[in-house]
Amino acid sequence: MAKSDGDKIVGLSVRRFLILILGLSIVLFLMTIYLDYVSSYENKVVSSVTIEAGDIVTLDLFTDDLENVKPAYDINSIDTKLLGTYPIPFCCNNRRYVSELTIVDTIPPEGATTDLITDVNVLPDVSEFVVSYSDVTPVTISFATAPDVSTGGLMDGSVSFKDIAGNETIVPIQLTVIDDFDAPFVYGVKPIEVYENDVVKYREGLTVEDNMDSNPILTIDTSAVDISTPGEYTVTYTVTDYTGNSRSLSTSVTVLAKPEGYVEPEVIYELAQRYLDQITTPDMPVIEKCFKIYNWCKQSINYIGTSDKSHWTIGAYEGFTTLSGDCYTYACCAKAMFDILGVDNYIIERCDPTTSTHFWNLIEMEGQWYFCDCSRTNTPMNAYLLTDAELHELTYTHGNRYNFDSTGLPNRATESIQYRLNYATLTVKEE
Repeated sequence: MAKSDGDKIVGLSVRRFLILILGLSIVLFLMTIYLDYVSSYENKVVSSVTIEAGDIVTLDLFTDDLENVKPAYDINSIDTKLLGTYPIPFCCNNRRYVSELTIVDTIPPEGATTDLITDVNVLPDVSEFVVSYSDVTPVTISFATAPDVSTGGLMDGSVSFKDIAGNETIVPIQLTVIDDFDAPFVYGVKPIEVYENDVVKYREGLTVEDNMDSNPILTIDTSAVDISTPGEYTVTYTVTDYTGNSRSLSTSVTVLAKPEGYVEPEVIYELAQRYLDQITTPDMPVIEKCFKIYNWCKQSINYIGTSDKSHWTIGAYEGFTTLSGDCYTYACCAKAMFDILGVDNYIIERCDPTTSTHFWNLIEMEGQWYFCDCSRTNTPMNAYLLTDAELHELTYTHGNRYNFDSTGLPNRATESIQYRLNYATLTVKEE
């Protein structure tokens, strides 16, 4: 029986439908395979990674497939101190993937401070309170709370350590504020005698001290002194601290006419240098060079009991040219050598000569003042770098020869250093 046209149409529609279904199935199958293929590589690299500033960037942060996934450049070279978000490219089987690396800073800085002392109305810079600080990123230091310095007392404050991410650490501080109304002191001011047209060492032997200012300013007014004309003049010393407290002291400057036979200091220093070169070496410590001077005077100058005492340069000239003299000669020759070394010194004279005068030296060594007696004595004695107490002991064994007037002299050392001195080798042990 022949099919009708309607049956033919229905059959054709069924076949077309089956073909369509088959085609869609094939497409869906292929798309599934493709998506599985793509997703298998997309999942090789995570889309984003967040790390703390300063951490090390490693490949395992981005992928588990360490064998096949490779970064496009050396990720170890990434500066993780730079905060922000950065695209990081990777390759796997000729495909390119990008992950976002975000560098954050969530850890506040560490900081340590110290307490300070200051004067009223003087606020130290915040950096002076800081002992140390550390952070991965740059840190800004400022006062979180500035101490009040308008009045004296123990004042509280705090220092802020803040990094560029805004993390902040606040450390408390204390500031001792002193109302400074005390003027500084100047020690060693004494009457000066000088010969006409000589150089006056106005600062020689002077020290200045202040309860707050470690470096008070000393000014010297010499405008009233005429060094070319014999007479008595006045010089004024003024010492001022940083808050403006000041103290002034005046003393006399006596300009004398040069005596007959006066010897210029330059001549003396030239003679002294010749002997100094014979007994010292350039690398020798100053304390040992002065030890050599002490010994040279004692051993090289013969005691004859007399000398010209009209001026120290005349006494030194006699000593260096004749190698003979008395205690004044020893002290003058030693002074010339000390001057060459730049060692501050005084010639000290016995103040109550019951039977005879006596002269010796006071020198500054290692920031302290000590006595030394370079003269020969009938009774051997060690007399280099003596304290007042040690000198006092010698006054009884050597006929009270060391009584002296301390007016105008700098404060002397109180602790003995004789244990450091080897009088046999003329060497000095380190402290």
